[in-house]
Amino acid sequence: FIGLIIIFYIALILVFDVNKISEKFLSVKVDMIPLILALQFSAFFLRSLRQRQLLKAIGIYVSIKTSLKIFLIGYSMLATPGTSGQVIKSHFIKQKYNQPISKTVPVVLMEKFHDLLAILIIISITLSLFFVISSFILVLTLSILLVIVFIILRNKALFTKIHSRLTKIKMISKYVPNLEFNDS
Repeated sequence: FIGLIIIFYIALILVFDVNKISEKFLSVKVDMIPLILALQFSAFFLRSLRQRQLLKAIGIYVSIKTSLKIFLIGYSMLATPGTSGQVIKSHFIKQKYNQPISKTVPVVLMEKFHDLLAILIIISITLSLFFVISSFILVLTLSILLVIVFIILRNKALFTKIHSRLTKIKMISKYVPNLEFNDS
């Protein structure tokens, strides 16, 4: 696995201009790196606390240290399409706490929901400072999408109806989770 990462970065350097990459690395203010790292690790810690609270809400109690580990396991899979690799957290919880994946996947989805909500707030603040039509359209679209997802997840009858329709589509039916998925 590490070999693949090394090959990837070597290919990246060969494809792009090495001089420009070196120039960008050298232009980084070294005195800002500790502050950047402190802020990033603080964000990791706060997000792991959020995850811990979400797990606690469904009856899974983990220590702060374990929650941070679980969060970092998921964060390592951030580069997967749609960050879908973060579902690995559910697998880890199944291994360690013998909890069904269908019970813990909603935690990952709720985290994504919160992330989208945070993005929406940041864009809204930016939009209020500098009105840009593309930002306005993005905020409006994201807001509508978040409201729709929230309504679907909170309304069991609507969720069941959508679920039954999705299971009838051959191409995606094998990927549609069972109804236990919404009970968390």
